[in-house]
Amino acid sequence: MKYVVLVGVLDTPYKLYLLIDYVPGGDLFKQLQHNHDKQRTYAEKNVADLMVQMGDARAYIHSRNIAHRDLKADKLMLRGEGGQAATAVRRVILWDLGFARYMEES
Repeated sequence: MKYVVLVGVLDTPYKLYLLIDYVPGGDLFKQLQHNHDKQRTYAEKNVADLMVQMGDARAYIHSRNIAHRDLKADKLMLRGEGGQAATAVRRVILWDLGFARYMEES
């Protein structure tokens, strides 16, 4: 499955432009299901790289005082195509901040 992710909005006096980022790799949950069905496994280094990227994404939004509050595999998009490289390292994109909340500093 292929996705587009809203990156930004440009509002002009006459038109509204939606800026989107095409993410052909789909989300991590669907990729894990697909690889399980095909009996593919991820190399330990690739899993470690994915985990580091997930931690970095979480740390970044927390540094901006934002709590995602719904972080799970289907909220992580993978930049890249499937095919033979279905278990290869991908760039992780954290998305769907629908339940996110700004955290007031105390």
